[in-house]
Amino acid sequence: MDEGAGIECDVTIAPFSHMDHKVIGKNSRMCVEYSLAMRRCFEHVVMTSLYPRSVIRISCTILQSDGGELSCILNASLLALVDAGIAVSDFQVSLEVGYMDNSILFDMNRTESRLNGIVMTVAYLPKMDRFTLVTMDNNIPLELFEVCAEDVFHSRIF
Repeated sequence: MDEGAGIECDVTIAPFSHMDHKVIGKNSRMCVEYSLAMRRCFEHVVMTSLYPRSVIRISCTILQSDGGELSCILNASLLALVDAGIAVSDFQVSLEVGYMDNSILFDMNRTESRLNGIVMTVAYLPKMDRFTLVTMDNNIPLELFEVCAEDVFHSRIF
């Protein structure tokens, strides 16, 4: 921790964010996965060497859960860091992408993401031309992933 700041992330989900109003604890699998993905992404984005012997803590609470939560908290957290004056090397962009019935869907809602198809969350650094996160919820053949990845990565969304 002497060479630069550490980054800590935590995610909580409000009980009223889902339709079933169930309480999701801070240590639930989903919250831990989101926190870990956030920390891994922001380790590449935040210029930690400018803040020696410091900890940058990012806390997010999901108030409305209708799909695309991880990409939403990544985008909102980056905007909060920039607003707080934390130096970042690039402006990370995150998006949830789906592939079903030979077509690509961007920024899907919960109903669309629960259909039988591919759902990927992608975080991209445009200046560095580098991806900091690519997650998929489904197991798919490698050929299908390559087709989907090529369509997404070569699109003009980013």
